[in-house]
Amino acid sequence: GPPGPPGPPGPPGPSTSVERQAEWSERLLGPSGAARWLAPARGQGGGFRYESADVGFFEVGEESGVRCDLRVGGAAADRTWRLRLATIGAAEPWSPEGWLGRLAPRLLPCRYAVQTLGSPARYHLSAPGLAPPEEVRGEGSLHAETNCGRGFPEAWLYAQGHGADGASVLLAGGRFGIGPVAPMTWLLRLRLHAGEEAHEFR
Repeated sequence: GPPGPPGPPGPPGPSTSVERQAEWSERLLGPSGAARWLAPARGQGGGFRYESADVGFFEVGEESGVRCDLRVGGAAADRTWRLRLATIGAAEPWSPEGWLGRLAPRLLPCRYAVQTLGSPARYHLSAPGLAPPEEVRGEGSLHAETNCGRGFPEAWLYAQGHGADGASVLLAGGRFGIGPVAPMTWLLRLRLHAGEEAHEFR
């Protein structure tokens, strides 16, 4: 017969267990809590993988880089857009929180981690339901980041750019909460040429 209604959620498992986020069709694999999002950017390895029966998967791995196969628009083929994407080689993560995120993470109501900064990637975007069907593929620069926590800053500014010669800049500023105060804070990461070490300013 048909399955019965789901029971109440059980107690949390170990850090390497599968954590269910909504129903049976959606789950996250990897460490639990904020560690899931921060580990790749802080060089701790492990990474994570999001899976959904409805929209596909998104994955960040220490060696595999960033990969995804995502669908939007519903189950019917005539409404579906599909994006397949993968970094070429390993990702380039960054931990913009610096020493504050390592030594006093409880002071930060919002955690910020960059899984990859302008890494070379291949993409394939298709929309078979359009008339005529659309399809585009190629290579470009991929940036992927995550935020998690109790609250987002009340105001912020964000800018990002990449050049053909490997130059890149990322700027983020705003009133970020640090314990009981919210000072105006700026983060800047600048690289002038491919292969060079990036300069960081906080």
